[in-house]
Amino acid sequence: MFSGIAEDLNTPRGDFFVAAVGDSYRSDIQTPLALIESAVGILCRRKQSAARVESDRALSVGDLDMVTQCLDGTERGHSG
Repeated sequence: MFSGIAEDLNTPRGDFFVAAVGDSYRSDIQTPLALIESAVGILCRRKQSAARVESDRALSVGDLDMVTQCLDGTERGHSG
């Protein structure tokens, strides 16, 4: 699958950034982390109140709003 994406983007597989997001480490995040060195994983755990670092390339959050806030800077008081 990742080779096809790299081919479609005309970019070597190791040269693009992948963020795997899901509610199961084994089913959603483990494979992308194993296959793509630049990938990061975001594990969604319901009712988790704060983001937690799970490993050097994975973190867990309580909901996807936390991810959005981190990506657009609103968690730090910025507006995009």
